[in-house]
Amino acid sequence: MAASLETLVGTLRKSGTDHFVHTSRYMGTEDFLFQKGVFPYEDSADISKFQESRLPPKDAFFNRLTNESLTDADYERALKV
Repeated sequence: MAASLETLVGTLRKSGTDHFVHTSRYMGTEDFLFQKGVFPYEDSADISKFQESRLPPKDAFFNRLTNESLTDADYERALKV
């Protein structure tokens, strides 16, 4: 694909959430359902991490490739999800 998943979903979302038929039908129509989620890639090197039932702390989402931290807004959205 020529664009990232985030870009593709964002473009489709601009034309309306009615294009997300299955998402709306099975998950609902909350705004956060139509956005790319966040994932703590750096913190997921150990398989035991997948047994945890809570969201890791915000600093676990630091991205070494881009040298960026997760924004407060994205972490709050992840908590809501």
